[in-house]
Formats: sequence, C-alpha cells, structure tokens
Amino acid sequence: MNSLHARQLSLYSLLAIPLAFGSLPLYLFMPDFYAREMGVSLAALGTALLCIRLFDAVQDPVFGLWARKLHGRNLRLAMVGLLAALAVSLLSLSSPSNAVSPLLWFVVMMLLSTSALSFVQILYQSGGALWSDDYHTRTRITAWREGFGLLGVIVAVSLVAILRQKFPERDAFLFFGMIFCVLLALAGWAWCSWAKRHSRSSPFAEKTFSITLLTQHRRFFGIWFTSQLASAIPVVLVLFFIRDRLQLEAFTGLFLALYFFSGALGMPIWRWVEKHRGKRIAWASAMALSIVAFLWAFGLGVGDMVGYALVCIASGLALGGEMALPPSLLADRISSTGDEAQTPLLFGFAGFIGKASLALASGIALPFLSIQGYVPGQENSPESITQLAAAYTILPCIIKTLALLLLLGDRTLEWEKPCLSAY
Repeated sequence: MNSLHARQLSLYSLLAIPLAFGSLPLYLFMPDFYAREMGVSLAALGTALLCIRLFDAVQDPVFGLWARKLHGRNLRLAMVGLLAALAVSLLSLSSPSNAVSPLLWFVVMMLLSTSALSFVQILYQSGGALWSDDYHTRTRITAWREGFGLLGVIVAVSLVAILRQKFPERDAFLFFGMIFCVLLALAGWAWCSWAKRHSRSSPFAEKTFSITLLTQHRRFFGIWFTSQLASAIPVVLVLFFIRDRLQLEAFTGLFLALYFFSGALGMPIWRWVEKHRGKRIAWASAMALSIVAFLWAFGLGVGDMVGYALVCIASGLALGGEMALPPSLLADRISSTGDEAQTPLLFGFAGFIGKASLALASGIALPFLSIQGYVPGQENSPESITQLAAAYTILPCIIKTLALLLLLGDRTLEWEKPCLSAY
C-alpha cells in the first residue's frame, strides 16, 4: 500500500496527541511540580527518576516480546485496556494524595504511567512500521504521527500555562489530567477504527529473542542512543535554564510552544530533504542544526528573550527531523532484513534506548547540579548558574557531535534495496 489517504493517516495519527499529553507531564512538568509544590528534594527526585526510567527502559524489550503475540481483536482489546490504565495512573499522578508520602506517590504512579505508556507506544509504532512497504511512504507515516504528537505537545504546554494562571498549581494539574482522559478516550476510538481496517499483523514470530537480532542493528541503535542522550539533557534542564539562567519563567509556555510548533512545521522540510538526499543525510542535517542552536544558547543571559526564541525555533526544526527519520530508518531495516515478525521487539528496544538516555541524563545532570550548589528557583551563585548553562548547552553539543560523526562515517545505515552485505 503506497498511497495513503489523509483520513487514514489522521485516524492513525490522532492517538499521538494525547500520548504527547501523557509524555509531557511525566518527563517535563511532574518533577518540577513535585519539587516545588510537594517539597521533594532535587537529589531525591534525580535518584528516583534514574531508577524509574531504568526500570521503564528495561521492560520495553519485554513488552516487545509480548506484543508479538497480539493481533486483530486481541490487539485492540489490549490497547483499550492499556489506555485505560494510562488514564487512571496519570490522573492520579497529577493529583497527589495527602495521605501518602509525596515521593512514594510519585514513584508508584510514575511506574504505572510509564509502563502503560511504554506498551502503548510499542503497539502504536509497530503498527505504523508494518502499514506500508514503500520507502518514502514510511517517512510520510512517521511524519504524520510525530507531527500530530508535536501538536499535542503544543496544546499541552499551552493548556498547562493557561491552567496555571487561572488556578492554583495542584488544581491546574488535576484539570489537566481530566482533559487528558477525555482526549485519550476519543483518540483511542479513532485508532481502533483505523486498526479494524488498515492495521497489518506481523508474520508469526517463530524465533525467540536472540541477541543476534539486536547486534545486527547495533550501529544504528548506538547512533540513535547517542543522539537521544544529547537531546535528553536539555529536556531535563530546560525549565531550570529558562527560570534561573534567563529569568524568563513567565514565558516558559511561549518558548516551549515555539519549540514544538517549529518541530511540527519542519516535518515537510525533512520529508523534502529525505526525498532528495536520503534519510541518513536528512538526519545528519537535523543533528547539525541542533548543535548550532545550542552552541548559540550558551551565550545567552538574563532577559535574552528574542535570542532564546530563535534557539527554540532552530532546535525545534531539528527536533522534527530527529523524530521522523530514525523510526522510518528502523522500519526500512526491518523490511530489508526480513524481520517483520520481530517488529514489536525492535521497536521495544528502540523504546529502551530512548528511556535509557533519559535515565542517564537525569542521573547525571540533576545530581551534578546539586553538587555544584544549584537549587531550583532560589538564589544561586554565578558559578552554579554558569554550570547550569554549560550542562544545558555545551555537554549536549559534545555528545551530539559524536553522534553526527558516527552517522556520517557509516554509509551502511541506509539502503533502499533489501541488502545487508555491506553490514
């Protein structure tokens, strides 16, 4: 199936909007909320996030193994059950109980939310990877899905900003969780409608898990992990950088909206680059743009609103390419190696490296800043603020440059014909 209608793509992609609602609080707002409103220490949160994300990462390949057995009606039932679990756990995370330790509540609800979200993402992305056999259509599918996801992030960021202005912090996140549940139900219905007509089951998985399956794609996954690690560090530190380095906390919603909106607008650009230069060069171009943007960000100081807005636009454009291209490349590799039956497992491992990068970023960046004497939202020394800026900008650029060099130096990571002889 090489020609897909916009209606089909919309039914499939709508689920990405509430999933973005779910991902954003888990990885961006919730740690800051529990630190400021619930009094949980930054060091404790950093340690808890490291453990949670490592556990979440390790379970993704296990979910991938289970997901291989889900087809047809059982697949749709599993998705509905997982979406319900995600809704309940994230709503509970957004409205912490006064009868339980805030740190304990955070850990338990984060574990439940991230587990449900991880399984959903594996089923969701695997379905998209199996939908079409066409090289360019795969990028179109991932661009639609990730574009809708970025729109979901934009709406979520704007909604959080509006709710925070009109309601106390705890009420704001409670209302946010309720809206998330409604959107998740509607988008889940749309996905089920798509799945009844257009989802393609993977061939029966006769093979059990084999480390050879993963080592066959070791270079690709290694580059993807390195690039994601570089991107994860700014995700962990962005709120702190805006509030304490730039002192522009009131414009946080605007900056994040610019960032994600630019990512959504950039999807057609990366599709054009991919068609004319190939997916590997397109991905490398996105990495290079990200490096330039964050090097510029290091020189920004208090009140540099326009400068940081430009950083958000440039890095957002880069984000679009880094979201759309690697999953499309992975789908190509699965088809080329004849591993369609292992699609959920390989996307589960892709989830693993993404979560592992976030875990490592949290486990490195937050304790490091705590050792340097940095305290979020408080008076900090110029030295600790400089360390914050360096951790937010320079360190990711170094890691991203390594990923870029590895990508440019290996031409075996992309092909259009089913051939692995060069590998």
